[in-house]
This record gives sequence, structure tokens and C-alpha cells, in this order.
Amino acid sequence: MTSDHPRIAYLTPCDPARPQPGRDNGEEADRSENAVLTAYLFHLAAKGHRVLRHRILTDPVLASTDLFDATAGEVVMACHRSDYGALTAAYGVISDCVRFFSPAHRALLFTAEPGPVAKEFLSHHKIIAIWPEGESFVRADPKVEQEVTAHPSQAPDACHRCGGIGFLARATEWVSNPALCVDCHEALGTQQARDGHQCLDGCPQPPSHTGLCRP
Repeated sequence: MTSDHPRIAYLTPCDPARPQPGRDNGEEADRSENAVLTAYLFHLAAKGHRVLRHRILTDPVLASTDLFDATAGEVVMACHRSDYGALTAAYGVISDCVRFFSPAHRALLFTAEPGPVAKEFLSHHKIIAIWPEGESFVRADPKVEQEVTAHPSQAPDACHRCGGIGFLARATEWVSNPALCVDCHEALGTQQARDGHQCLDGCPQPPSHTGLCRP
């Protein structure tokens, strides 16, 4: 008796990342994805991140994601190609598998920098692109600033996107520097969300304050 109900299986350090379940053993693809996954694991470990290696399995098995960066809240899947077919396949897999780690952001780890068309595809679908560059890694976060439009509320404690009253923090990586609530930071995947919604150092207000921090 078999079941196609997906389940998560964590890998030990000795378990190979490839071949990917549900995929034919492509030697070059397996070698390149193994290499970039190993390098990215070392990169995250050096930054002090807590990372879980896993597979999402069914019976029969299917392709799955590779890493969960618990520190940054990102599900990562290695991908050696960035053509349209590969992107749509990876998009389907990672969009389904992310539910096992909700809430989490989605990230594709490429073996080389994807082209502008691929980056546009990933940005539109709110997927982070990561690739190696020298001894480190570069990432392209989805372009979401255009989604933030000034809310008509004039309340000083109101989120610039949804108008809700609550704790606010600036999205400092954006030119418009909008003040957003916790929910909007999470929805848009900002750096503030990845940092855990920290209050500014030296803010004299109580931890449960509304509005922006004070210097």
C-alpha cells in the first residue's frame, strides 16, 4: 500500500543531497548542485545561521527543496539551470514545499548568476535568487517597493501600506523608506522581517509600543 501524502525527511551530514528524489540521475547537474549546496552550507554556518537539510518525500518520491535556513526563515532549493522550463518547474516545487516551513520565504540557489529574464520571473513570483560570486554569495531579493503606496490614513502610528495601527519600522533598503507594520514587513519579505522585527537600539519606549521607534 502506498501513499502520495508528502512528508518531510531530515538529512544527516553524511546523507548525499543528490540525486534529487523523483529526478533522473544527471551527473553534471548533480555535481554542480552538490557543490553549490555544500558551499552555501559553509557560508551560512560561518554567519552563525541554523540550517536544516531535508527532503520532502512521497511514495513514490518527488522532487523537493534542499535547505531550511531557520535563522533567516528561508526555504532554499538548488537549481543548475535558469531557463523558463527549469524556472517554472522549480517554482511549482518550492511553492508547494514551503508550506512545511510556514511562514518562510522562498529562495532558489543557482550555480551561476541567472540572466535578467530569469531575475524578472523570480522577482514577479516573490522568490529570492542566490548565486556564488568569488568566495561568497550574492542575492537578489524580489522588487516589492512598487507595492507600497501611501495609505490615506494620517495617523502617525499607521502603516504606510495597510493603514493598520501597531509597531512600525522603516524598510530602509527602499528609496521611499516606508514605515510598515509587522504583517506588511512579513508579506513583503523585507530585511526588517528577516531580522525578527527588532526595536531600534536605545529606543526609550516600552517593547509593545506602536508607531516608529524613537532615537
